[in-house]
Amino acid sequence: MTLVELAASLLGASALVAGLGSALFIALRASDTSLTPAHAILEGSSLLSELQSDLQFATSVTEHTATTLTVVVPDRNGDSTPETIRYRWSGTAGGPLTRQYNGGTQVTIASSVQECQFTYDVRTRTRAGTPVVVTGSETLLDSYGGFFFYDEIQVRNDNWGGQYFSPNLPSNTSSWKVTRVRVKARKADSPYTDVTNVQLRPAGTDNVPTNDVVASTALNESALSTSYSWCDISLTGAAGLLPEQRLCLALTTASTDGSCRLQYSAFHGNLLRWSGSGWTRDPFAALTYNVYGQVTTTTPTTINVNLITGVNIRLRLGSQAASAVETGVELLNLPSESGT
Repeated sequence: MTLVELAASLLGASALVAGLGSALFIALRASDTSLTPAHAILEGSSLLSELQSDLQFATSVTEHTATTLTVVVPDRNGDSTPETIRYRWSGTAGGPLTRQYNGGTQVTIASSVQECQFTYDVRTRTRAGTPVVVTGSETLLDSYGGFFFYDEIQVRNDNWGGQYFSPNLPSNTSSWKVTRVRVKARKADSPYTDVTNVQLRPAGTDNVPTNDVVASTALNESALSTSYSWCDISLTGAAGLLPEQRLCLALTTASTDGSCRLQYSAFHGNLLRWSGSGWTRDPFAALTYNVYGQVTTTTPTTINVNLITGVNIRLRLGSQAASAVETGVELLNLPSESGT
């Protein structure tokens, strides 16, 4: 073997030994996954600081378990859209802790986590729920059946009749409407061809009708009996009335000889009469009448909401129990468990 060949052989052997040494070093480093407690505490504390920055301004918590936490935080990139951040640990010692931003790729922020646990401080608070709104079936709102001393009004162009009424409403009424009225009436004078205008008008000063008409229908004299009987009159248009609103029933006509006769009685009050110059209200007499309608009630409800006031985090990167770090993060916006 020449001197050159010997030198080449020695050089190759040296390279082989160096390569084997490097491979052995890498293998030994990969198998050593433990950290010193001080190193683990330092790295763990740094991670907890990052988590605290993400969590403290959370506006909602959409997922929260012992190993997974998803929060929504205010816009961070100027697109006016909130950001969603998700932290997840598999729950298996040695598994990675990942962070996912806005549904993107899960990024490993700690590759060998021995322990990670989220616990939550929860406060229950009562909030207003969705009100229960119910419109009931037709019901009697107000009535008077008469009590001796009956008399009548002959409805003519210069002598109208009516009745102020106040509906009997539940305390939680949000609106009401009139569906029909009943009055005791009969024909006026032959040939029985006249028409009475049955109107609902808002009650004005002294509870007499204003000139506004909220509902109206025609009552043909020919449809009436020659003796007093209940006359059922359907009305539409008087809907969406506020609980404090009051109405007057007004029966008017342009007939000079009378379009109907209305029965009234004493001992109730609020009988209305118009004699050509304005309405007057009699506090000691009333038509015999029934007013029917529907009432809409609104009942408030409450719900108990669990607010997450804080997140407690325990994190251990090292194999020794002493390397665990803990922190508590106050959630300043008090998000609810449901994320609402």
